[in-house]
Amino acid sequence: MYSPLYTVLKGQAYDVLATIASCDHQKAAAKGYRDGWQMLMDLHDENEMAVFCAALPGHLSEAQSKILLDGLAREYTSCDGWMAYVDRCGKEPSWKPSTD
Repeated sequence: MYSPLYTVLKGQAYDVLATIASCDHQKAAAKGYRDGWQMLMDLHDENEMAVFCAALPGHLSEAQSKILLDGLAREYTSCDGWMAYVDRCGKEPSWKPSTD
C-alpha cells in the first residue's frame, strides 16, 4: 500500500509524464505496459527519463520530487529507492525493470 501523498504526487506529475515525457497511460498500454509510469521506468536510458527529470522541478518541490521518485522506484522496480534505481541503471544500462 502506498501513501496517499505519493498517490497525489503521481497525479500532480502526470502532465509531465504524459505531455513532456510522452509516456501517457494510453500509449503505454498499447506497448504492453501497466501504465505510463512503468514505461518511464523502463526508458531510463532514453530521452523520456531525462526530459521528465529535467521538467519535474517546475511542477513539484524538491521534497515532493524525492517522495515521488522514491515511490516510483519502489512501486515499479525491485529497488528500495530512487538512488538504488539510478545506481542499477548505471551498472546495467540495458536493464528493464518491467521484466524483473
